[in-house]
Amino acid sequence: MDRLIAYYKSKDLELLEKAILNFDLTSFPNTKAIRKICEEELLTSAIIHLNNTMFQNEVENNEANVCLSILCSLYNLMERC
Repeated sequence: MDRLIAYYKSKDLELLEKAILNFDLTSFPNTKAIRKICEEELLTSAIIHLNNTMFQNEVENNEANVCLSILCSLYNLMERC
C-alpha cells in the first residue's frame, strides 16, 4: 500500500486522492503518514475521509470529535495557503 501511495504521489495527485477515497483504511497501520501526505498536498476530500475512518474505530466515537478534527485539519490547510 505504501508503494502504491508513493507512486501516485509522484505521478498524479488527483489519482492519489481518488485512490485514498476508495481505500479501506481501517486495517492500515500507516494512516498518520497518509494524513501527512494529504495535508502537504492539500487533498481536502482525502483528509475528511481519513478522519472519518480513523474515528470509526474508536470506542468513544461521537460526531463532535469527528467534526472538530476535520475542521481543525481544514483550518490548518487554509492557514498554510
